[in-house]
Amino acid sequence: MIYLAEKTTEKDLGSVSTNLVALTPELVYLLGLITGRGSFEVSKKIIVLEFPYAKPLEGIPYCPSCNEIMKGFTDKKCTNHGKQKPAFRIGPFDQQFETESAIKKIVIPILQKITHNIPLMSHATTTHGGKTFVSIEFKEEQNIFDWIVEQFDPYTNYNSFEIPQIVHDLKLDLKKEYVSGIMDTAGFPKWANFSPAMFSKEKKDRARMYFQFVRNWKLPVQFCNLLETEMDIPIDTIRWGHPNIDDSSRKSYDETGYTMFREHQLKIFAENLDPIFHKFEYKRKILQELYNYNNSIGFQVNEPCTPPRSVRGRVAVYHPGENDPRFPSQIKGEHFDTFWQICWKMGCNLCNQITNPEYAYLKGKDEKFSGNIADVKKELDKKRNEKYANTLKNRPQKIKKTVKKSSKTLTEDDTYVPLQKWLDGFLSRVNPSKQIISEIVATTTLSKLTEIQHIPKIVELVQDLEIRPDVVGFVDDAEMTFIESKITAMNLANVGQLVGYCLIADPEYAYLISTKPVSAGLKKILTSYPELLSYNGKKIQIGFLDMTTGNVKLEKI
Repeated sequence: MIYLAEKTTEKDLGSVSTNLVALTPELVYLLGLITGRGSFEVSKKIIVLEFPYAKPLEGIPYCPSCNEIMKGFTDKKCTNHGKQKPAFRIGPFDQQFETESAIKKIVIPILQKITHNIPLMSHATTTHGGKTFVSIEFKEEQNIFDWIVEQFDPYTNYNSFEIPQIVHDLKLDLKKEYVSGIMDTAGFPKWANFSPAMFSKEKKDRARMYFQFVRNWKLPVQFCNLLETEMDIPIDTIRWGHPNIDDSSRKSYDETGYTMFREHQLKIFAENLDPIFHKFEYKRKILQELYNYNNSIGFQVNEPCTPPRSVRGRVAVYHPGENDPRFPSQIKGEHFDTFWQICWKMGCNLCNQITNPEYAYLKGKDEKFSGNIADVKKELDKKRNEKYANTLKNRPQKIKKTVKKSSKTLTEDDTYVPLQKWLDGFLSRVNPSKQIISEIVATTTLSKLTEIQHIPKIVELVQDLEIRPDVVGFVDDAEMTFIESKITAMNLANVGQLVGYCLIADPEYAYLISTKPVSAGLKKILTSYPELLSYNGKKIQIGFLDMTTGNVKLEKI
């Protein structure tokens, strides 16, 4: 049983059933934290919360000479005094310090209010690679843990979480607690995320905050629907980490042969989100400054995002990454010229109100159309092909110069991207319904990888050891695959190094791959002594990487 807080009544809970559970504001806030950056270790009854941070978080940059707001996303300049170091009225804040302080002052006390058996719930805080992790162990409070896990079933990690159904049944005040939880883990108020003046009738930069959703394709639209249709909070846009959006001319893919994916960002104008939603004080102070600035400019009342929006003749070229196996079924194999088309496919409530969907989807205009839709598609195909042809005009010379400039001996670094691409394909084929993630580790250590921080057993094993497999793959952020890359003929020392890594971290698969074919001598030794490749009942596989094709051929040993 989860006990009803004294100050919370059934009336406050809206239509939520209280037969099995009574929701407190603290518990709803925890559901928000989990949605934004949470994961479960079900067997150990542990919830892990992740609080990311990067550079110092700053407010609005002002010119120290004339007090004018400085322009630019990176190299900030003053209209009167040019480029110089900006001054700030709010911040900069050391995010690690402020985050860890907020966890102690705010998060832990809130968590302790969830149960009357406070001593039975323990927690541990660790910091790795720009993130602070809080592990909460529900020892004797298994009923609470099981109920929380049930709300996110069948998923166990924020990469796949959806908004729990119970949230939609809450009254507005408790929905705000849920949003506060997501804001404190996945929300970032930053002046650098402003909407440029060119998009404003007031010809002023307009401050925004954003929510960052990592690898989760369902949550951005679900959260948008919650804010706009259930809480009357308009959003500005969703910036999807899709190759049609990130690499709309295909330039990056053509030069690297690899499809890169960014996180998704749901962006909201600062004046549309009450700063009090942030329980973390330093984030609230920055959002308050952005909020006050937007209100002082007198921007016209912001209307909700209203698709379809005209594509204004802009198109994205066809991209091989459109068929990536990591995409959900709603968008896999689909082409998108603009962000709201992805929103549409992922379940945007506003798109359900469009009266002429087929034409609106293609042209960004919800109007009657008596012509042939096939002709419209042909027109768009022509524009995409023309755009791609135009982007290629200046590429051969540039690529030629690059090759000439970088004509050097092959390095291990050159092998990492092709091996990562190969690993993504392999893991996706053997795990078609699971979340696949791969990372290049060579320049860091396994202990600093974000993906393992919620797996205490592995963290404990590797945190003090220099374990550096070149490429690591994850299935559902847990099951690991190691790749060790070589550009020289492999030897027993290479085998021994990878065996050592595997004995410690116990990956599901391990590969030793070189751009040089396996020598007859090494093959003979390994055939005679196969135990040299063994670890924890598993076996390292050896292969050859063809750099011209990116294919890997595994040896039968």
